[in-house]
Amino acid sequence: FFVSVSVHSSFAQEVSFAEPAEQLSVNVTISEEGNVNVEHKIKSDDVPREVELLEGKISDITVVTEKGKDAQYAASGDGKKIVIFPSKDNIFVRYNLDDVLNKTDGIWRWDFLYTSSEATAFYFPQKLDLVFANDRPVYIGDQKGMKCHGCQMKLEYVFDEPTYVGQVEWEKEKDRKST
Repeated sequence: FFVSVSVHSSFAQEVSFAEPAEQLSVNVTISEEGNVNVEHKIKSDDVPREVELLEGKISDITVVTEKGKDAQYAASGDGKKIVIFPSKDNIFVRYNLDDVLNKTDGIWRWDFLYTSSEATAFYFPQKLDLVFANDRPVYIGDQKGMKCHGCQMKLEYVFDEPTYVGQVEWEKEKDRKST
């Protein structure tokens, strides 16, 4: 069941159909080719709840229960939000973002903004060791990715960039890492 709702506002005010959904997780998976897949896990509720989607050109959206059955929802005319109808099961909202990552001179870039209170988890290709968030290096190493809370960041990364890890000696003392 799919309902498309188109809302036009001449006063530029935001229209909301329901209270925000409780998001259990927001996962962004980035492939080596620059494909971006997003998954929101929404807590079950007995009233309709609204989910704000990530900015970008959305394609291949699916909304299913945790049991894999189609869930009932309505999408706004601009595709930025959907309303999940009551469900006894948690809901997964999955889609692709087709235009958010740009590659220039071998550097992938994304100006990311999502102010949800839930942390957004970013998962990167396995061979990526280092990313930059707002020009600061984030060493991924053997981790699966990174999390960002109420996030606005400039994400950048390069494949096959050499990474050097070593000890630093400063004024005859070694820098000791604390754990």
